[in-house]
Amino acid sequence: MASLSASTSRILLIEDSRMSGRMLSTAIGKRTFLPIDVAETLADARRLLEQHGNAYRAAVVDLVLPDAPEGEAVDLVCANHIATIVLTGNISEQMRDRIVAKPIVDYVLKQTVSAVEYVANLVRRVIANQSLKVLVVDDSDAFRNYLCRLLQVHRLQVLGAVDGANAQEIMREHPDIRLALVDYEMPGMNGVQLTASLRTRASRAQTCIIGVTGSDNPYIGAQFLKAGADDILRKPFLVEEFYVRIVNHLDTLDHIQLMEQHANRDYLTNLYNRRYLYKHGEALLARARREQRQLAVAVIDIDYFKRINDSHGHEAGDRALTEVARCLEQSLPPSDLVARMGGEEFCIVANCPFDPRALFENIRQRIGGIEIHLASGQSVRLTVSVGVVAGLGESIERMIAAADAALYGAKQAGRDRVMLAAGLAGA
Repeated sequence: MASLSASTSRILLIEDSRMSGRMLSTAIGKRTFLPIDVAETLADARRLLEQHGNAYRAAVVDLVLPDAPEGEAVDLVCANHIATIVLTGNISEQMRDRIVAKPIVDYVLKQTVSAVEYVANLVRRVIANQSLKVLVVDDSDAFRNYLCRLLQVHRLQVLGAVDGANAQEIMREHPDIRLALVDYEMPGMNGVQLTASLRTRASRAQTCIIGVTGSDNPYIGAQFLKAGADDILRKPFLVEEFYVRIVNHLDTLDHIQLMEQHANRDYLTNLYNRRYLYKHGEALLARARREQRQLAVAVIDIDYFKRINDSHGHEAGDRALTEVARCLEQSLPPSDLVARMGGEEFCIVANCPFDPRALFENIRQRIGGIEIHLASGQSVRLTVSVGVVAGLGESIERMIAAADAALYGAKQAGRDRVMLAAGLAGA
């Protein structure tokens, strides 16, 4: 394959119909936000692969082209190890067998009304899969390896386990596994027992579990579902059915994650919101107690924010909020919690450094260096007041209240300063 000539990921579309090419390019672009290169012939495809080969993360390929009537373009793209989706105008059983035998993501009939949307979503799915982990649990080396190969075609990161104990160990090492396929017949711990065990550490919002069985016994499926499985896959199965189930479950997990993000994030700054702050902040406090370390809680308020809105408009106010949010996130490690409490007020729950005043004094100074340039030609400089409490309070609510009282003191003392709370009630 040609050496990488572009730093960005790209999509390759090989389609001789310009109308279809435009429709697919538009739909794929809306979902992936990646550049799309279009080839109308096999010769065009070869040229693009020479130029950008390693950059392509997925390809949509028409099975029949004027200079490639026997699927040569599909073979060319697959040989370059690119995730490949095949377009075809018709399908016979013989052609289906020939296409499925290739290492392709899926094939799609052009004539169907939903073809464009299906292809675009499948491209998005394949791109997203490259950061997702999947666990396959089966004591049969042959069948486990077969499932692993199928999943790798969809560019998933696949981990294999030979039995229940091995699966539990892998789940402990990789808590970010998003999908687990669990065979029923295994030595020691069967698939239903393993599913029940995995479900104690991974919720349905975190991990999808699919039970796999070759038995005709309908009760096995019911047992899997009662133990916490999301779906049942019976052997033998069609490859198309397998892939559709995998895609649908991963899409469902994405939707759940998106809904949780909307529930927990502030719409303007994308920081965590007040609801998440109190819930997760309490968990951070409990962990700090277990690990016998201190927390620092700070409440930060933008000075004279109403004046910014009144003098320069709400757009300037929104920019002030987003700039402060960006500065706070960049000033702290991901393990610390940064939230917008509402209005112009922010809150931080951080691992307590040796000198909490120095940490928040640095943040105050960094925000003081922000200058917002307005369309009118004017500019606005920001300052913040900060109230901080350090230690282990009775609750995160009490600690936030103590930091808020210190913030009030900073405001009374003239603003643009950091003030530490004297102590913690209930500490």
